[in-house]
Amino acid sequence: IGKLVNLLVLSLRGSILEELAVEIGELCDLRLLDIESCKGMKRIPAYILSRLSNLEGLYMLNGFDDWGGNHATGSELDTLSHLNVLEMEVSKTQQLLTVNNVQLIEQLGKFKIRVRSSNGSHEELPSFRYVLELIDIDPSSNNGLRALLKKTECLVLSDCERLTKNLVPELNEDGFKDLKYLKVQMCCVESVISSNEENESMAFANLEILEILNMKNLKMICDGKASLGIFSNLQRLKLYYLPDLESGMSLTSVSHNLNEVSVELCPSLKCVAYKDAKNETEVDMFPRLKSLHLRWIQSLSSLLGQSGNEVFALFNAESKYPSLENLNLSYNYTIQTLWISACYVPGFQNLKSLHIQECTELRSLGSPSIFAALVQLEQLKIIRCDKLQEVISRETEGGEVLEKAINFRKLKHLSVEDSMEIERFYRGSYDLKFPNLQSLRLSS
Repeated sequence: IGKLVNLLVLSLRGSILEELAVEIGELCDLRLLDIESCKGMKRIPAYILSRLSNLEGLYMLNGFDDWGGNHATGSELDTLSHLNVLEMEVSKTQQLLTVNNVQLIEQLGKFKIRVRSSNGSHEELPSFRYVLELIDIDPSSNNGLRALLKKTECLVLSDCERLTKNLVPELNEDGFKDLKYLKVQMCCVESVISSNEENESMAFANLEILEILNMKNLKMICDGKASLGIFSNLQRLKLYYLPDLESGMSLTSVSHNLNEVSVELCPSLKCVAYKDAKNETEVDMFPRLKSLHLRWIQSLSSLLGQSGNEVFALFNAESKYPSLENLNLSYNYTIQTLWISACYVPGFQNLKSLHIQECTELRSLGSPSIFAALVQLEQLKIIRCDKLQEVISRETEGGEVLEKAINFRKLKHLSVEDSMEIERFYRGSYDLKFPNLQSLRLSS
């Protein structure tokens, strides 16, 4: 193959080769080398890659990852001045430190670099130009790794025991201004960001998706004063198994673009969002939020902290979620009602699905004026809420239903199961209408 000196593209993707031929180093005009998914490839001899001086694209995922020793090293890539696309895998983060040419990293138009997991499997990630998956990273990284972090749009951090304080500034003091997707799992940090006047305003200014999973030491998202710019573009938030987390995110820092929130297995969490002490006038409003999933948050007393209500309600009087379509609340031992009577009724007019399960202190869901405003509701499911006495409570002062009936115009599926104390659906004076009901399930 070494005689094909005019060859521009060489693809061996998915082949059963165990070693890359030394002769490939003779292909000085080669522009693209694809050895992706060559899972049996154990060796790339040293100084082959560095001789491919005109190489523009190098694809090596799901195959060779044993860099160093008698094999190729990451430093060989430093000489590839035309390289524009790099997709590679290493078996240890330390091997990545040999890629230390900041100029090379800055010239890349696309990269996907990852440390192979112990079981060799990797989940599908959103499609971005610059993707970096790291395991057991050392916060005292070299210039090359810092340059990669600075440029990365999609970052996954796993099993980082040496990262003990935060991501900003411990891992990157300048923040992650270009980052759009961040997933942190099984790391030892106590917060995501310790904000101050120098790093807070643009730390995660373009972040769209934030996932924090299986973090036993995490106590807060933001340690310090919350700035308006920290998560100004966040659209999706997922929190999973954070046993020490007590409060979520400041309303000041959360984007109004947020459209999906999922929080599970956070037993100490008392509120998902909270008001900053210096911004008491903030309104609990997420105009684009469509899906809210809250599961196994036993201590949650309200979605927004410091409600001041005598009754623990998920939503307070100023709550406005005009785009919310799906609400799931499961395994909560504190919430007594979803909506207090003084809630801003039109704030939930697009809710379609409401699923409540094993909320042991729940007495009712809300007043007639609330349910009369849920004109898009299609599915209502209540399971094992032991203290639930009625689905709709009596109207209190300030509430009003303009019509003489509560009309569930679009409700198709209604289910109330294994809720032992429920006496009736509603005991007030308004008539109830279900013109499109297709299924009804009542069981105990």
